[in-house]
Amino acid sequence: MAIAMNPYNFVRLDLSRPPQRDGRRIKNEGLNWIFGLWGSTDCRLETLTPLFIGSNITREDKDHKYMDYLLRNGKPFIPGTSLKGAIRSIAEAAANSCLAVATENSRNPANDILSKIPAEFRPCHDRGALCITCRMFGAGRKAMLTGKVSFGDGLPVKVEDGGWVTLPPLMVPKPRHAVWYFPNQQVAGRKFYYHQPGVRLASAEKSPLNKTVHLIGPGSIFEFRVKFWGLDQEELGLLFYALFLEPGLKHKLGMGKPLGLGSVSISPVAAHLCEMHRRYTSWSKGVLTANRLEGEALSEYIAKLTEPWRESQAINLQDVRQILCFDPSRKVSFAYPSREWFRGHGQVSLADLVKQSGLGR
Repeated sequence: MAIAMNPYNFVRLDLSRPPQRDGRRIKNEGLNWIFGLWGSTDCRLETLTPLFIGSNITREDKDHKYMDYLLRNGKPFIPGTSLKGAIRSIAEAAANSCLAVATENSRNPANDILSKIPAEFRPCHDRGALCITCRMFGAGRKAMLTGKVSFGDGLPVKVEDGGWVTLPPLMVPKPRHAVWYFPNQQVAGRKFYYHQPGVRLASAEKSPLNKTVHLIGPGSIFEFRVKFWGLDQEELGLLFYALFLEPGLKHKLGMGKPLGLGSVSISPVAAHLCEMHRRYTSWSKGVLTANRLEGEALSEYIAKLTEPWRESQAINLQDVRQILCFDPSRKVSFAYPSREWFRGHGQVSLADLVKQSGLGR
């Protein structure tokens, strides 16, 4: 077994290609409704490792909490909000967009992430100057703009019961470890967790600091629909890339990512593409054509739209490929270094750990 690797790493910001912000979302809003791409894509999600997206606490026993997975009509489901958040994070990393969720920490300047982000990558706040992902998924704070994509809930097709497992305590991020989070006094990038194929969790000792959770097992299948409206081809290509990635790359969802939970594969089932402009250019009143793509035709369409991201060798996409690779042949043990390790290796960077582990970068 190779040297253990920290369970997360950062997708670097490509400082040579700052986000291109423009006002087309506002200036062309009316035209997008007519000439933009409308439609939906049906997706299938398969769990590759156990998954937990929790509901409220079901019971407590001596301050130890038990949590079941989310249920609707007695069956587990995956909220569309969880899916949208995971897909948006990939889109932001792939497009080298702004760090939309970064916030200021006025109480503790040492942990103020916003001040350590290059100005070009700080969250979009002007409706007339948005990066591509804020144009697509929406922008908060001062911009207050809704998105042009929506995610339905993942509904069960087949569910494998992963059983009840007591997780070890999951700690909050520790940005005070500046060597990892703020090398050269700048934010390291966007945080993603490595996949751990074949992970098997043994129950930890119950305590007030951890939880016992009900897992969805590997091999479970869910289906969901993504709707979009008013997208241009670049935006639709980015959406498809973030959804379906590249061969060998997989997504992470839910709780327990550092432990190997939440690895999932998302694949396209069908797409419906509406040519809205035909409603206004046809002699027949109200005509609206919708093309349904599936099988090889859908694969070819997605491949064409996503080619700019799949072919790019930008450092951010190189990092996406390295971190999100789901490779059972990797001989790496993923775990947080111990407190004793940090005492003796406080200046070791994540880049050094990557090289020592054999992952390469």
